[in-house]
Amino acid sequence: MKISNHIQHIHDAKRAHITWVSHAYALKIGMPLKKEQVPMYATDCQFGHWYYGPGQSLNALEAFKNIEQLHMELHTTYMDMFNLLFKDDSKVEKKAGFWGKLFGKKSDVKEKSQQELEQIDQLYLKLKRHSEEVVKALEELEQIIKLQIKTQQDKRQNEYSEKLKIVS
Repeated sequence: MKISNHIQHIHDAKRAHITWVSHAYALKIGMPLKKEQVPMYATDCQFGHWYYGPGQSLNALEAFKNIEQLHMELHTTYMDMFNLLFKDDSKVEKKAGFWGKLFGKKSDVKEKSQQELEQIDQLYLKLKRHSEEVVKALEELEQIIKLQIKTQQDKRQNEYSEKLKIVS
């Protein structure tokens, strides 16, 4: 993959994270969602597909490597929030399976204790912070890639200018 193509993937990843967090919020307040709206695992989300696939061509960049831990923390926090939201749904899980638990029944936020609601709120805020960190890291990676592209363009321009001097 050309390095310039990664810029579009990074833009898509930022947009996907913002959407993903809004879907996590919807789940938090008890709205039913489709399975693909809130991927559980870091490798299943839109960004994860790029990061662990074509994005690996950037793995020589430290900024790229640093994103993985932030992304994993985001999904770990989401799993904690999910488990707290659905911890009393063991009957649903046995009957409908894991995804049936998530998407066949909405979380009944009204049945949660005040302490559980506060924990869910704290986890959601933590999730938002992790997402902001991921987006910031993606923006830094984007700047590094843009600098590399500019450096390559400048190098080609200089080589072209040198060729013109020789011909003249």
